[in-house]
Amino acid sequence: MKTRLIVHSLVTNENSEILLLRRSKYNDVLPNLWDIPGGSVEENETVIQALARELLEEAGIKVKNEQIFFFQENLDLAKDTHFIKLIYLSDLDSSNQVRLNKEEHDRYRWVSPKKTEDLDLVDYLKDCLAKLDEK
Repeated sequence: MKTRLIVHSLVTNENSEILLLRRSKYNDVLPNLWDIPGGSVEENETVIQALARELLEEAGIKVKNEQIFFFQENLDLAKDTHFIKLIYLSDLDSSNQVRLNKEEHDRYRWVSPKKTEDLDLVDYLKDCLAKLDEK
């Protein structure tokens, strides 16, 4: 069984809203669901380097004050893969404007973490936001 390390970030702006990205309908994995930016850690890359790369690739943004917040793992026997997901909290660098990679995501929005109940979220994000609510 192989292991795949994935990193995501709950990016907050100056209004304490989080950045959500809607996965494109053409996305092979979980199309049309709202997610947070992130992806796989590549070979010879640290987790923080991967996080910075994914945020830049998916949303055109840079962040600061990254802190580990949430951990999730699952075994996908069909894919013979052990997935390890690390979720960070980070602050948007104030000089940034979101620029989507349209191949992966078709919309974005800044939203209060308490106002996501009407959105179709990826499952892990529901758990993550529940944990954020406890904080």
